[in-house]
Amino acid sequence: MNSSPAPTKRSTPNRLMDVAQAMFVKNGYHGVAVDKIIAQTGVSKGTFFYHFKSKEDLAQRLLERYFERIAAAANAIGTAAAQQSDDPRQILDICLTEFENLFNGRHVQGGADESLDGCLMAAFSYQLFNHIPSLRAISAQAINRFSTAYAPLFDEVLATANSPTGISGETLSKHYFALMQGTLLVSRIDPAWTDFKQQVDSFKKMLNALLK
Repeated sequence: MNSSPAPTKRSTPNRLMDVAQAMFVKNGYHGVAVDKIIAQTGVSKGTFFYHFKSKEDLAQRLLERYFERIAAAANAIGTAAAQQSDDPRQILDICLTEFENLFNGRHVQGGADESLDGCLMAAFSYQLFNHIPSLRAISAQAINRFSTAYAPLFDEVLATANSPTGISGETLSKHYFALMQGTLLVSRIDPAWTDFKQQVDSFKKMLNALLK
């Protein structure tokens, strides 16, 4: 009889980051003290500072992990979509839907490690990025990379249009990324904005109108 493998225990750094991320998303960067993270995880102060030099170092590691998860999920979504169809429009439709599911928390690649669990960029806020250059640099680099991730696919779809659209795949890819991140940000103010499907459906309708 085959037995299921025993669940692996989360490493201390990952456990600290999991707890810190949930607290940052809920309370913001300045609303969370290191002592609160330590108390929530039950580790000693020495253990915390063994793994992280400071709260800023923890925040930097969290952002890196957050963007790595988005990248891994986006790549997995693109690969899976390409295996389901050869039609660029169908592939793009699958990618947009699955990416929307990812932001809605319904599409989780491989378990908890790939769950977004809220938007860290919104939690850290623009003002914080201006005061901590390292966090701003990490976010800017990631945004420039992810916002154009689907540009080649958008270009393929635009090539199927009946007439020139006057718009590039890079522009559409950036627009879609801004739509997702913007919805996350605004939803922190008004929960009614958490309906990502409505936003994505509207984007698809505008894209289809552009392609006619």
